Amino acid sequence: MIRSSKHTTKFINKRKYQLFLEYIAEYKTTLQFYIDYLFPLINDKYESPKFISTKDVYPKNTKFSQRTLKCVATQACGMIRSQTEKPKKIL
Repeated sequence: MIRSSKHTTKFINKRKYQLFLEYIAEYKTTLQFYIDYLFPLINDKYESPKFISTKDVYPKNTKFSQRTLKCVATQACGMIRSQTEKPKKIL
C-alpha cells in the first residue's frame, strides 16, 4: 500500500511552515545518516543491500517514528542501488 498525498503549502501559516521546514531538515539528516551507513557496505561487485533493519540501525537523536525511519532507509537503499547499477553492468 502506498501512503502518499498531495497538499499545497500555498495557504500554510508561519508556524506550520516552520514545522514543515524542520521536518524536511530532519529527513535530510536521517537520509544522509543511512547513506553514510550503506555506502561502505557496497562490495567489489557493486552489490548493495536491498533493505536494512531500522530497529538495529537508526540515528540516536531522531524524532521520527519507526514507519518514517523505514521509509527513509528504503529511499536511501534505492538511491544507493540506482547509483551502482551502471558500474555493476559494466563489470
